[in-house]
Amino acid sequence: MELEDIKPLLPIEEQEVDMLWADWIVSGGSGGPDLDPFVTWLRDTRLIDESTWRSLLVGGELHLMSTDAMQAPEEDEQDSLTERYLLLGMLGKGAMGSVHLAQQRELKRKVAIKRLLAHHATDARMLERFLREVQITAQLDHPNIVPIYGVEYDAEDAPVAAMKLVQGRTLKEYLKRTLELVESDHVDPDHALPRRLDLFLKICAALAYAHERGIVHRDLKPDNLMIGDWGEVYVMDWGIARAVREPQADATIGDELENSGDEGATGAFDTHDGAVIGTPRYMSPEQANGDKTLDQRSDQYSLGLLLYELVCLQPANRGVGSGAALRAAQGGDVAPCESKAPGVSVPRELKAIIRKATESQPDDRYASVGELGRDVRRYLDGDAVLAQPDAPMQALLRWISRNRAQTLILILSLIVTALLAVTWSLVRQQQVREQAQLRQEHLGGALSLVAERAGRIDQEFLRLQGLLRELAGAAHQVVTSPPPDAAPFFLDSSFDDPTLAPPDFAPSGRYGKSISTEWPVIRLAPGVDLESVRPQVARMALLRTDFQRVMLASHDEADIFLDVPARRQRLAEAGVPIVWAFFATEDGIHAAFPGKGGYGADYDPRQRPWYRLGAHQAGPRWGNPYVDAQGQGLLLPFTTGVYDDTGTFRGVAGMELTFRTIIDDLLSLDELPGVRETFLVTDAGRVAVRSGLGADWSAMRGPDGALQLQVFDDAEVVESIVDGEAGYRIGADGELLVWQRMQALGWFYVARADAAAIFTD
Repeated sequence: MELEDIKPLLPIEEQEVDMLWADWIVSGGSGGPDLDPFVTWLRDTRLIDESTWRSLLVGGELHLMSTDAMQAPEEDEQDSLTERYLLLGMLGKGAMGSVHLAQQRELKRKVAIKRLLAHHATDARMLERFLREVQITAQLDHPNIVPIYGVEYDAEDAPVAAMKLVQGRTLKEYLKRTLELVESDHVDPDHALPRRLDLFLKICAALAYAHERGIVHRDLKPDNLMIGDWGEVYVMDWGIARAVREPQADATIGDELENSGDEGATGAFDTHDGAVIGTPRYMSPEQANGDKTLDQRSDQYSLGLLLYELVCLQPANRGVGSGAALRAAQGGDVAPCESKAPGVSVPRELKAIIRKATESQPDDRYASVGELGRDVRRYLDGDAVLAQPDAPMQALLRWISRNRAQTLILILSLIVTALLAVTWSLVRQQQVREQAQLRQEHLGGALSLVAERAGRIDQEFLRLQGLLRELAGAAHQVVTSPPPDAAPFFLDSSFDDPTLAPPDFAPSGRYGKSISTEWPVIRLAPGVDLESVRPQVARMALLRTDFQRVMLASHDEADIFLDVPARRQRLAEAGVPIVWAFFATEDGIHAAFPGKGGYGADYDPRQRPWYRLGAHQAGPRWGNPYVDAQGQGLLLPFTTGVYDDTGTFRGVAGMELTFRTIIDDLLSLDELPGVRETFLVTDAGRVAVRSGLGADWSAMRGPDGALQLQVFDDAEVVESIVDGEAGYRIGADGELLVWQRMQALGWFYVARADAAAIFTD
């Protein structure tokens, strides 16, 4: 944040802002780059309101202070490293520093300790870079970026960084193992192309977040990317990262590397210091040529090279040695997109994506890393990519590939019709047999359509269960991690006071009330004292990115790359399938998203039906549908228990799904001729939702206003459903009933149609 960012927000002329800044310094204010105290002074003097104050201080670009403030402490405070950590041994060593395994004495937690090598610790430039890396990494709060726990000092006054211990392998090691499996023709799902592209999307998510905070990494390569034992992906080593607004004084390309004569096999893969900053093999042309206006598009180029390597299993920059690799990078030379795996061709869509991401001119690349990630997601989903739209014939073939059942039915119908036309005049006696055969084929097509639709709904429920597991995993991290330093949070009482509410707290057409789509609401059960649980409350507030991510992903995985206004539009106005997401602890602390007010004084999350549903349970549990009192229609809760590392139950994570999306997008079966109505029926034979109900839920309420699920109106169907058996039946009145079981909930998808319309179609 700079002074120029503040000027447009004040109701005075820009010259007067400069005078205010001068008055602030004269009155004792700091004249340094940290404008946070000045912004607070503007609020105290009522020149900006509370909402503007919050929006300026929360989020936005990183606040990078001078590393002088991070230098070694006074003599009586030195060697804080051994006071707080027990060093257990070295994990690895590089050209610049080493990483050690340590145990945090107070919490008995295993951590990684990163320290400069002794001869670098006395180098002011290397020390500056190390401390700057710690600042940047600590402020990048993202699931795919390793969190920094703090900075300590060893007995030699040298700084060390304590961070999360990541157990796993580098992307370089993963790619090496992938190539071995491909060459031996024994590729497993964990090394197949879809999995490799999924890892790439997580890398894109981390870089999109860093770019939004104004940070460019500048050293993306397989050695700096980690894959955890549980599938986590981490972008590591932010040692040469910089803020976009800062001058790029360290990126000048001289003759030292160019004429070094280093033609070794590894030099191109190493991070070079001195004349060149970065790794030649993965540099963008502008970085390799010393462009001082380097921005986020340079990282995108490096990501394009990584995508090339994930797809082709060989580097895109084939220069041998650092000098040759640098010259190739300066010219934007990318090898033809061909897989190193024998007999494997690269899909044209991925070639187009890689080509666009690695264009020599930054303006010709994607507008952002988020756009790059969304195009890769389109490829994974089987959609046309923006980098190379489908031609008419390709679009037709793609439609056929995605609608195989309908295409097969159409082809079979044409074949049968042609056969009937030829044989009708030849074999009159076979007419009855042919008609019966056609009847069975149409019936089979109807059964296939119902089974396919049931499968699509089932997959949607299973996908949502996966999102719940992700939220539970994030909640597990919250209850097992140390509290953050002065993390902000908003209690339910804050949402009742506009001056205390989050900066984005505003009316929502989707919810019919004011909500926050950036912050959860924290509610304490009666009798819980805030001061006694403040650390836990601060940890709970850290779930806000996880809440937001799972809700956006419930609509489309690509939505997690949306910018802040677009996310607000999607959550608060357009709507997503998940209406509410929440996590409540056994101690009575409740975090719900989106943030809102209106809780009653006696509200205790532990007494709610959804909490009792998931308490002491492992895995997702689906509750009974109910009509939301706040106007969100028919909702279906599903929850799961959350446990710490010792197996102790700590709370319940849950979500509530609106049936509106299921009804609008999945429940109806218009492609089935003569369909009258479709239903979701519980395993007890009761109708949970029906396609003809629309938004009017009054028909499902009893005399007391409570939701009453009626038994399905066909006893034979109910009996079969209770027994857990799928089937179909054609009644005497010509009505066709088909019911298909869905695994996720154990419910049944039921279609009611006019049999005559199906058989005569």
